[in-house]
Amino acid sequence: MTNKNNPTPAESSSRPESRATSLVTPLFFSVLFGFAAGAVGMMFVAAYFLPTPDSSGASALSIMRGRTTRQSEEYGAVPTPVDTSSRSLALIFRVKPAGIGLLDQVYLPQEAVAAGGVLTSDGWIVTAGEPFAKSSERAANLVAAIGAKVYAVQTIIRDDYSGAVFLKVDASNLPVAAFGEAALGAGDGVFSYDALRGAHRIDFVGYGRTLPTRAADYVVSSESLQSLLRLSSANGALPGSMLVDSRGGFIGVLSGNDAVGSFGIPLPAFEDQLLFVLRGKAPVRSRLGVNYVDLSQVVSGASSRPDLNRGAMLTDSLDGRRPAVIRNSPAADANLKEGDVILAVNDREISAGRPLSDVLAEYEPGTELTLAVQRGEAGANLTVKVKLDEAPGASRD
Repeated sequence: MTNKNNPTPAESSSRPESRATSLVTPLFFSVLFGFAAGAVGMMFVAAYFLPTPDSSGASALSIMRGRTTRQSEEYGAVPTPVDTSSRSLALIFRVKPAGIGLLDQVYLPQEAVAAGGVLTSDGWIVTAGEPFAKSSERAANLVAAIGAKVYAVQTIIRDDYSGAVFLKVDASNLPVAAFGEAALGAGDGVFSYDALRGAHRIDFVGYGRTLPTRAADYVVSSESLQSLLRLSSANGALPGSMLVDSRGGFIGVLSGNDAVGSFGIPLPAFEDQLLFVLRGKAPVRSRLGVNYVDLSQVVSGASSRPDLNRGAMLTDSLDGRRPAVIRNSPAADANLKEGDVILAVNDREISAGRPLSDVLAEYEPGTELTLAVQRGEAGANLTVKVKLDEAPGASRD
């Protein structure tokens, strides 16, 4: 049986022009489909990959905004101001080695090591978290994706007290995160950004420190933030991700997770240091120079002073590396001793909601303070004068 669309060899030999037509037609469609496939492939790259440094292309934030509706179906509607704030989000990557292929310098959202919030239109970013825990991380090793561009990081400034890290890129006219209200109540909605799925809500639980996992964790420095934002699970958000309120106001940065949820650095913990940071200088923090156990955080009777349920007991770390009173510190000059319990600073009581570290951070270096101290098992009450000095350790790269 002869198929009209597939002529027999005899028919083909009797009509040579048909042979040419049969070759040209599939060739034409092959080229057409090949071009279309290439165009679709380039559209895919443009839609889902970040551009290389200083080039234009698809925005990482446009990917996130594109996923917001999908995220809303699972977590409820995301307020428009929250979605708008995502334009101030930065994704932080480690620099990729130079390559010759088209995709060698592509930065995928899932490859980001941290996120951050844009503080100024000329390129200051705040971030936090494990990627910056080591001071060996250098600016030259990082890039930041903001909007449709990837920028080389020029400067890193660390605030050792709060854990906030500030990055500087060479940019202009960047979208800036508007500061929000600091006051939050338990159960209030806080929003963060997942690098792939967009904005989602996490609940504010309260203020507190990270969950201790061993006895040594109860000994803390007088120069470290204790009143963190305690949150329900951040559900995959990158460390350093902006935390915003329902009006889209920037209220802090996500810094990590523990067994009971996530935690973040509240804006007020570093806001007063921006005066130094935005001029390219390291933060200026005061120092007392002690390590202590917050008695409000331990089981009653577990310390050597079971009669006290509040205050800061000066304590050596269990490994002996951090003494209760640091040599050549203001605390040492004031003759404070291991076992002393600081009950108040300038008549402000030390309590669970007002830990020693956070009270001291409100004072500038050079300020003279009056400490209410109990010493010894007999609980002798002392009044100790101490003059804070400047804390070492803030770094700039």
